[in-house]
Amino acid sequence: MKTTAGCIGYQKCPKVSCAVVKLLENAGAVLVGKTNLDQFGASLTGTESSFGVPKNPASPSLAPGGNAGASVAVSTGLASFAVTTDTCGTSIVPPALSGIFGLKATEGLISLGGIVPSCPSMDCISIMATTANDILSVLKVCTTTPSSEDLTLRNRPNAAVPFLSRIPKLKTF
Repeated sequence: MKTTAGCIGYQKCPKVSCAVVKLLENAGAVLVGKTNLDQFGASLTGTESSFGVPKNPASPSLAPGGNAGASVAVSTGLASFAVTTDTCGTSIVPPALSGIFGLKATEGLISLGGIVPSCPSMDCISIMATTANDILSVLKVCTTTPSSEDLTLRNRPNAAVPFLSRIPKLKTF
């Protein structure tokens, strides 16, 4: 599937899926598609993409947040969960704005192998879902050690306690 990082000039078709997608597919997940985000994940608004602005399902008059396509897909039922990259909160703000859960894993907890990094020293994989239990189920699969050659993983004898964010769905006036 084409990778764009939200930028028309960056479009490319990778030869293989990233490490986290491989882990999820091996566990039985079905890849539905890729979603829209701000260019290179560099904004928290969700309005800085070459491919248009997803509408906030909780309130169309509000910005959808950074990795907006993923939160829109989950909050509207198009997908049961989504995995995204996060550098500075771009996957925590959108779930909060659309009334779902978001988990920002600590750097190195989940492999970054094969992703497009915005800031390699700060990027991490994040998970969005409608329930905390779904996020924890996905996290369990994603933290399976894929390869000893994966330099994006840190030594993790004890998995960090994840940070979940959720704001109740916003009312439209």
